[in-house]
Amino acid sequence: MPTLELPEGMVAYEQLQGTSSQPVIALHGLGDSSIHTLMPVFELEALQGTSALFIDVPGFGASPAGSSPATIEDHADVIAALLQRLGLENLPVFGHSMGANISILLAARHPKLVRELILAEPLLRPEHSVLASQISRFTEASYEERGHAMLLRATSQQVFRGDPAAVAFLPTLRMANARVMYRSAVSLLANRDPGFQEIVHRLKQPVTLIVGERSGGKHLDKISFDGTILTVESAGHSMHTEQPAATAAAIRQALDHGPRNQIGNDR
Repeated sequence: MPTLELPEGMVAYEQLQGTSSQPVIALHGLGDSSIHTLMPVFELEALQGTSALFIDVPGFGASPAGSSPATIEDHADVIAALLQRLGLENLPVFGHSMGANISILLAARHPKLVRELILAEPLLRPEHSVLASQISRFTEASYEERGHAMLLRATSQQVFRGDPAAVAFLPTLRMANARVMYRSAVSLLANRDPGFQEIVHRLKQPVTLIVGERSGGKHLDKISFDGTILTVESAGHSMHTEQPAATAAAIRQALDHGPRNQIGNDR
């Protein structure tokens, strides 16, 4: 697995070499890993031939925690530094959940690197982030001491009950650094001026929004969005593990700039 040593820390990434000339940058959510859970989606039929670069930000997945404050801005700047070191720019970027928020700031802070955005379940308003809200109820010290272990136990119980999203999430959650997890969650909820929703409005790059029928779709009446919206049927927030083939089809449609549509489930 390739890694790069940056001032912000060691960053692990994987490449999927397809026939497309430029890779899609894939960024994971809170406690997740692009390498472990997004890469399998891009290997599905709908995305065959699509080149992609899967990056784990420091403290998540295969990337060890660095010394940075681990804000969403920090994560975006780490991704930018990696892309610049690799000589990449003007790329499509796919982000899920926290990864979508990182993508938004990447496009805003480093516009030459991003050609278009595909945002799956972005946390555009604080109330959209259930997990971050739960984590932020702790102090950093108490989360590291007991909160992270509590989250692991709760997720294990969901696995025991057969929750497919929890089954996929537990292994990457075990890999996540508790300090970085806490700081990232708090940063997601932090007051920004402009906020994430307003930043999206101001972006020059085209934006496609992908939502799960059982989760993100419920928020659409509370946000203002002028771009393309794709809904993945029978999926919640973790669409990439609940309905991976349908999620791949939605990403394919976004890359092809298809019209607003509803994407069928995997059954």
